[in-house]
Amino acid sequence: MITYRDLTMLETPVAEQVADLTSWFEALTRLPPGQARNDSLEALYAEAERIEFPQLMAVVKYEETVALLGDVRPQAAVDAYIELIALLGRYADAIHPDLLAAMRAEAPDHVALMMGLPEIPLEVIRVVIDQVGRQSAAVHGSQAPRLLATAMVAACLGDRAATIEGLEAWRASLAAPVDAGVDLTLLDRVDLDAAIALQRELLQALPDGDPAEAFQRITLASRLAQAGRAEEGAAVTSGLWDRLDLEAATGIPDADLLRALEARPDLAGPVVGRVMYTADLHYPGNYPVVAALARQFHLRGEAGDAGAFMRAAQRHAEDLDARNGTTAQADCLRRRWWPGVADGVSPATVTGAEMDIDEVAVRYLDRVAVTPADLPVSLQERCGRSARVAADLLSPPDAAAAERLAELAIGESRILRYPTTEAVALINLALYHNIFGDPVASHETFRRLQEFLGAAGEQVEEYTRDGTMEVFQTVVEGDLAVPEISLEQIRAFIDAQQQLADRLGLASYQVDVCRSLLAAHLGEADELSEEQVRMLAAAERDEAPVGEVEFDVLRGTVRVDAELAGQLLLSFPPELGLASEVNARRYGAFRAYLARRFASAEAAAEAAEAILGSVERLAQVASNRVLPYLLSSLDRAPSLEELAPSLEELVRANLPISWEGFPALAGALLRRDPTDERGVRLLDEGREIARRLDARNGSGVASAQLASLWL
Repeated sequence: MITYRDLTMLETPVAEQVADLTSWFEALTRLPPGQARNDSLEALYAEAERIEFPQLMAVVKYEETVALLGDVRPQAAVDAYIELIALLGRYADAIHPDLLAAMRAEAPDHVALMMGLPEIPLEVIRVVIDQVGRQSAAVHGSQAPRLLATAMVAACLGDRAATIEGLEAWRASLAAPVDAGVDLTLLDRVDLDAAIALQRELLQALPDGDPAEAFQRITLASRLAQAGRAEEGAAVTSGLWDRLDLEAATGIPDADLLRALEARPDLAGPVVGRVMYTADLHYPGNYPVVAALARQFHLRGEAGDAGAFMRAAQRHAEDLDARNGTTAQADCLRRRWWPGVADGVSPATVTGAEMDIDEVAVRYLDRVAVTPADLPVSLQERCGRSARVAADLLSPPDAAAAERLAELAIGESRILRYPTTEAVALINLALYHNIFGDPVASHETFRRLQEFLGAAGEQVEEYTRDGTMEVFQTVVEGDLAVPEISLEQIRAFIDAQQQLADRLGLASYQVDVCRSLLAAHLGEADELSEEQVRMLAAAERDEAPVGEVEFDVLRGTVRVDAELAGQLLLSFPPELGLASEVNARRYGAFRAYLARRFASAEAAAEAAEAILGSVERLAQVASNRVLPYLLSSLDRAPSLEELAPSLEELVRANLPISWEGFPALAGALLRRDPTDERGVRLLDEGREIARRLDARNGSGVASAQLASLWL
């Protein structure tokens, strides 16, 4: 285990690991918020755990809690903080004491968050508080975090005596005095009159022009209104509104600002709109914010919206009370938020259209969201659900189901004004049709995607735009395999993608790859050579994956000159075929294929069988970059007759893009036995497909390549 004491005397290999992981962490802190950053934090934590470096584990876990809070995912943030406290206890001797103290000092904030989540039992919250206290006591550290967190729990339970006792104990434990803001927040929950009196003292003590004046006046006005003294509250803020920039007033609690603005309904509209975006309306601890919005809607005569928000606030409060075993939150709504809105009426029976608060939030969408973070917080989970539907489009049982799910996701995308989900749905629907044997539908779906990105591409997240290029190449390879798509359509399709790539700044080497593959399939050697020069330059510019484009050079060249393809393979650095398992299979199959044609059929068969033996499932060699070369190399393989039925099934399962597997397998079978029934039948099928492609292409190249490549 690496402790904080070891950091200055680590041996070179371990020191380098620690330095690398530390640099990785520093780079992650500069990334924008989002799932990619969260995933990277998880990966870094796993690496820190692997080398047994608890201090970095703690720092990363803490950063994860901060990131999750920033993403407005309170439950996940709480889970991460509970894990952090357990980690601090387990590895206390390995983590610097100052770091331990700083992380434990965050306990009150996280306890406040936990108290707003009814799913977290009180027992768990108390265990966390107890752990913080025990860990601090073990090193003679401050008990202030434990005492303040205990007072917070008492306040949420509505226990006035325990809250005041807890605040007094907390203040007594402090090394230096702090302002009374914390006392005010907790007193507000258990003794509104005492909170008002304390706040008046704080306000009177402020010097003229103090920046805190607006905060104190607005929150005092809100408390006075909640105490039934709205006119007195309005007098406190008299003259304030006209000199206050409400757009900059983000430090004032939303519920208080909205309540105080009831005295100035002419100013409330923009604040309501902002709060609808920024507040997590589904977080139960935010029930006062939801109630404040309900009041605003009621004052504007929007009964349906008011009813929806009243029911939501009441539900949040009752859920918290059920966990706490009290009625404190519902009592707060009844005494402080519902007077004047639902006097003597249960919010459950408030008239108005039955609707969810999300339906109201949707009507406040006033801009397109490029990332989920641009959406109202309360709609981000809904956005996530539709995005998951779009991302999971490869699993439906049939094409009709895939189409229905895609349209559902697209419909939600348009409602939420989040174009990325529509793009993801179209990308994955195009892939679905390609994988499950309908290249025509795949082509048409991707054309729809091109049109969509042409109109809204700048509003789609960058990683999704980038992901379109690989799928584009897959679609073109399907186009080349089916006569129903004309050469004119393919060329126009490729041109459209180039224009899209230029406009959106996408890496576009796949466009050049597709032009080269088209030339290769048409037997246009000069055109192929020119396109390959362009695609290699583009691949270098776009930093294409190692060995990918070079392999596309090989499989294009072999169609017009197999001997040249062999020379190119020998000229490429061996490491191209070692860059990944996928590359190893591709280059290995191609090397075996060339060996069968120009060297040793026995060696080719041995290499091909080794590749088949290295995979867990035959589907791992189903790609048209591997399968035909592999099949063509098996004619001297002892296992060919046994494998032939499964290999034929594999080809059929991936039609039509895998069609050359028919003549490739046929060639292997017929070189062993010219009368082999399966070989004859498969060759006939392959020749029929080639004949239809020739009719589409206006040449005999497909049939000629069938004979030269596979027979």
